Amino acid sequence: MEDIATFVFLALIFLVSLYVFKTPSLGAVGEEQQENTTQTMAPSNAGRGKVIVASKLAGVAKALHAALPVRNGIRSICLSGNGLFASTIAEGLKNGLSKEDIACLVDLYAIADVFLIFLVRDDDEKARVLAFLMAIPELKWDPIQHTGIQPHRVLFCTTVIGKIALVRQIEPLVLIEEHPEVAVKLRPFVTKVVFLLGLGGDMLPPIPKDNVEYFPSLLAYYDTFTS
Repeated sequence: MEDIATFVFLALIFLVSLYVFKTPSLGAVGEEQQENTTQTMAPSNAGRGKVIVASKLAGVAKALHAALPVRNGIRSICLSGNGLFASTIAEGLKNGLSKEDIACLVDLYAIADVFLIFLVRDDDEKARVLAFLMAIPELKWDPIQHTGIQPHRVLFCTTVIGKIALVRQIEPLVLIEEHPEVAVKLRPFVTKVVFLLGLGGDMLPPIPKDNVEYFPSLLAYYDTFTS
C-alpha cells in the first residue's frame, strides 16, 4: 500500500510541476498582448518622426514648409493615393505620373512624414500600385539619403471605413483627400484638410470653424507654391 501511495504522490507532483511550467504568467501574457498590439500599429507608425530643418529646404519645399502646420518640428501628412490620378487607379497606372506630379511628391516627402493611402479593389491592384511607385527613380526609397517613399508608408485598404480607420490611427496634422465621406468624417480630427474636388466638384458641408481648402487637383494645390 505504501508503494501505491508513494507512486500516486509522485505522480501528482509531476502533474502540478508540468502545469506550472506550461502555464504563462500574467506578465508574460501582458507582454505578448502588447507585442501583438505594436505589430498591428506598425504599418502606419513605424519610422515616424522626421525632424524638418528649414535651413536645408529650398524652392517649393520651403514654401510648403512655411504654409503647412507643424508640431514640435515634426509634420505628418496623410495623402490619398487615389487623388494622384484623374480617374481610376487602372487608368492612372496606364497613363503614369507627370514630371510635375513627381516633383510635388518629392517636395511633400521632403517636408513631412507622408503616408500614402490607396483605396484598392484587391491584392492584385495593390501589387500593381507598389510596382508602379517603386519603378519611378525619384520615388524609390534611398535609406542613405532618406529620400523617396518608404514602402511601409504606402498603405492600402478596400473600404472607405478602412481608410478612415487608418487615418485615425496615424493622427496626421494634414489630410489631402478627394473622397467626400473620408474628408467629412476626418476633418474634426486634423488641423488642415486639402480637399481635391476632382471631376465632381462637390463642396463639403460647412462647419463653424472650417479647416478645409479646396483645389481641383493635387497639382493645382502644388502650383500655388510654384508661382
